[in-house]
Amino acid sequence: MSKVSIKADLLREPIIEDKEIKSGLEQVIAEHPFIFKWVLPLPLAFSTDGRWMCKALDSKGRIILCEYSSLKGFIIHKQEG
Repeated sequence: MSKVSIKADLLREPIIEDKEIKSGLEQVIAEHPFIFKWVLPLPLAFSTDGRWMCKALDSKGRIILCEYSSLKGFIIHKQEG
């Protein structure tokens, strides 16, 4: 597991489409509520081009794309609009 620190107002919550991952994450959060008071877990999926990706909501409810690569680090791509 990796840890990256970012401004709290950039990301509000992850968008998790896989029901098993969502259920597992909800269970872990329920078991350790104090830890997740200050931490936002972002389950990243490995893409065919070697990047780790996920979607999340920003503080205004807009969908954003998060990317991690060993070459570039963690990048937040804001959606237009």
